[in-house]
Amino acid sequence: MIKLKNLIWTAFALSLYSCMVSAPAVPETEVRVTLDESVAIEIFKDSGTRFITLYSEEDYRKAFLDYLKSSMNERKLIIDNTNPVFSIAITKLELTEISTLDTVRDERSPDNGRVFDIAIANGKVSGTITNLATQKTETWTANRDKKERLTSFQSPAQIIKGENKDLNEYRKKDFDKNEFVSIAAQCGQQAAKEVGNSVRRQLK
Repeated sequence: MIKLKNLIWTAFALSLYSCMVSAPAVPETEVRVTLDESVAIEIFKDSGTRFITLYSEEDYRKAFLDYLKSSMNERKLIIDNTNPVFSIAITKLELTEISTLDTVRDERSPDNGRVFDIAIANGKVSGTITNLATQKTETWTANRDKKERLTSFQSPAQIIKGENKDLNEYRKKDFDKNEFVSIAAQCGQQAAKEVGNSVRRQLK
């Protein structure tokens, strides 16, 4: 009898759990849009610039547009110049690199008080989306920030050499040389998200 009750309660619990778990989201319907690909690129840098000049404006434009269009396609925003419902325009993509100072503040470290040059990266994109049926236009922005940071964790080289076992020697985790290409691409992904949200909101 006890076993039967246990089986009944187990079945009930499983049934309740299945009710609590939400059903998979219904795929969004495709929406046809036009996209103006003439993206203006603005680059800002200071005297400490180390990364942003490694690539050209065209490289950044291509990375941005490639990821924007790929992410739009994933969100079922289909580029169609024949029968579009919305028109998407990119006002500009701003990429900024500035340098600042960061000081080690760790009394147990021999590097306490040491000052490092730190790079800060910022990408910001803005644009508009127009409902061609109502001529209603919304503006949107998307951005991505990142900065180099200090760490006392062992680097691969330190691990191999058996150095910094006490984790008290600080170093800077440098940006990758492709950092701003990645920033531009991520701005494209974020832009697609903002555009997609605007489209779905206007279609409700």
